[in-house]
Amino acid sequence: MTYFYRASVILLVLLAAPSARACSCPSPIVKDWAGNLRQADVVVDYLVEKQRPGSDRSYKIATVRVTRGWKGAKTGARLDVEFGGDSTCAISIPEIGATAQKKPLILLKRARAVLYWSPFCLGGVSASVVEKFAAEREALEAKARAAPDDADAQLALLAHFLYWQEPALALPLAKEVARRWPDNPLAQLRLAEALTAAGKPKEAHASLNAAWKSRELRARATLLEIKMRRATKKTSEGGRTGYFSSDGRNDFSRSDLSNSILSQVVFYLNFDGRGSDFTGSRFANISFEGGDFVGARLNNAFFHSVEFNAADLSGVEAREFTCVSCAFAGADLRGFVAPQASLFRAELARADLSRANLEEADLRHADLRAARLVGTKLDGANLSEANLREATFDGTSLRGANLRNSDLRNVDLRGANLSSADLSGANLKNASVDCATKFPEGFDGSRFALIRTQECR
Repeated sequence: MTYFYRASVILLVLLAAPSARACSCPSPIVKDWAGNLRQADVVVDYLVEKQRPGSDRSYKIATVRVTRGWKGAKTGARLDVEFGGDSTCAISIPEIGATAQKKPLILLKRARAVLYWSPFCLGGVSASVVEKFAAEREALEAKARAAPDDADAQLALLAHFLYWQEPALALPLAKEVARRWPDNPLAQLRLAEALTAAGKPKEAHASLNAAWKSRELRARATLLEIKMRRATKKTSEGGRTGYFSSDGRNDFSRSDLSNSILSQVVFYLNFDGRGSDFTGSRFANISFEGGDFVGARLNNAFFHSVEFNAADLSGVEAREFTCVSCAFAGADLRGFVAPQASLFRAELARADLSRANLEEADLRHADLRAARLVGTKLDGANLSEANLREATFDGTSLRGANLRNSDLRNVDLRGANLSSADLSGANLKNASVDCATKFPEGFDGSRFALIRTQECR
């Protein structure tokens, strides 16, 4: 999610236990810039004293005075609290002078460790993610304090602020870094990013132009320019209001775009991301239809509602990749390496996943109709409730896979290995099998009218 897209997403509330899951609307977020609060959760009575704009038009920051601190804050303290949003979990913006009793709030550092995604419940994030975020923040801040004259240390902390969408922290540091190191193109790029994040894309152009001088940063500068243009130019693409159309040639091949953030952009059959590194990137509501991602890296990337229809993703490495409600219809995913990927509700109809590695992947409710999965590794994958009609699983390994209530009608299972797979409730009517097909022990296929393509001794 980007700061531009926050209005259309919800927070997932974190629970204390590492394995816990949650799905509920968030409490307002306390922006504790001064670091005064020591607890992740705050419960207070408060009075709203003033307001100012938030990170986008649907959010506001209210300064509240604590009239009684029940947990995590002292009476008399003043806190900045974020309200608003236009999702189903939007937090109503209070009027100046409004009061609240025993109001729960979430500390910013806790909230930022949440993946800001999905108009439907995806579950909470484990406590280890929170700990990792806090440890990273503390380490970067300590290094920046210890080496105030080290540009790399300051830029590393600045990149952290930008990635976690904290423009109020990023902008002052970005201005200071750009002032002290005016000839550093990365410093100028980060300033442009911070200005854009703060809702000042027009002011960012001078810094962006400086970044263009660096060949290594040209792809990032181009992506930021698209983001800036999207922020100032409201368009409607294919009935999708607020989307920006990036026409012309979009050459991002062989570029470092790790940890990039982008939303609501349509690339029309012209995105070239061959061999590029998108590790850790967060994209939402992007169309890469017909794009070329051959040999790209998407490790630890988090995408939501991204379209890769008819795109070429062959040979892509996407370990621990998350792409929720994404579309890959007709895409070339041969040799796609994505063990433990989360492809919940993915649209993969007619996609070619031959020789892909999707071991232990989450493919619940995925649409794989007529998909080609020849020699694909799906051991331990979760395909429950998936639509697999007329898919080809020739030589596919599905050992230990979860196929509960999946639709396997008219599939080709010749040479497929389903040993130890869970086929409870699955429909295998008219599935084609041969002597090499392996079913789990005790499986009774007599009620499915299986089509045996050869006589077995």
